[in-house]
Amino acid sequence: MKQVTVPQVILTSFHHAKRMQGDKFSICRFQPTGFALPELRFFAAEDANGQKLRIKDVGGVEKFEQLYREALASRWKEVSDWLDWLRRTSSPVLLLCWCPFSEETKASVKTDGTFLCHSGLIGKLINRHCPETRLMLDEERARQLDVRWRPESYEVVNVHGEVELQQSLF
Repeated sequence: MKQVTVPQVILTSFHHAKRMQGDKFSICRFQPTGFALPELRFFAAEDANGQKLRIKDVGGVEKFEQLYREALASRWKEVSDWLDWLRRTSSPVLLLCWCPFSEETKASVKTDGTFLCHSGLIGKLINRHCPETRLMLDEERARQLDVRWRPESYEVVNVHGEVELQQSLF
């Protein structure tokens, strides 16, 4: 009998990824010094024209989300091909972002106790288009990612990529 592998994706920061195992990919416009990972540029926080998206520059959270959704739609062939690849892979996949260690997100956590990160929107996309995927968030995302951008279904992993808690569905 053929063993079926369930795809696994961990949404985390470059900071934590050093201690985690799996295939690591940058989902940012650029990587921190010392990193030279494969890039999934189609997931970068850029609009459909490749211009940098920042919440404060585009007029707020809802506008950012709309522009990011439009950007992913404009790059849907690449996104769809990646989702197909994800369904076939057997290694854990780590999608890496600066958050919550960028200056902007550190300030947001300090003032609001939460942060917004486009990795959460990618998690929502994975929940919707690849529901069989075992999606995992690092502890910061599980605790402090703004609920508007937090995926609905996920598990929590520690800084070593080990599952800590099962997310309650009720």
